[in-house]
Amino acid sequence: MYVIATTPQGTARALEEAHRLSTSATRIVMLVPVPPHAAPISTTLLEKFTTVARTVGVHADAYACVCHQPHDILPLFSVGEATLVVGGVRGRPSPTLEQELARTLSNHGHRVVFVEVD
Repeated sequence: MYVIATTPQGTARALEEAHRLSTSATRIVMLVPVPPHAAPISTTLLEKFTTVARTVGVHADAYACVCHQPHDILPLFSVGEATLVVGGVRGRPSPTLEQELARTLSNHGHRVVFVEVD
């Protein structure tokens, strides 16, 4: 099961949902997209989202992935039939970046769960 990090709140909700959907044998992997211009601070971003995971009590193996768009990180990992979980605010009337990410991943044939932040 993969969680694509978005915002701290969206990622927290996605981690909670991934944990709820998983079995005891399921490994949760958190992918943290890092834009190329921010590569020098990738360690800081990774620590930020690892802290989010600890705060919600979910163990996740976290990876910082330098990419232009968040959906560009999937070819780096063998996600296969794994579920991808994305959390974020639901936009009305226009979709948010997080919703667009979930839609793009789904359009590429991935099984995606979008979790709305309250």
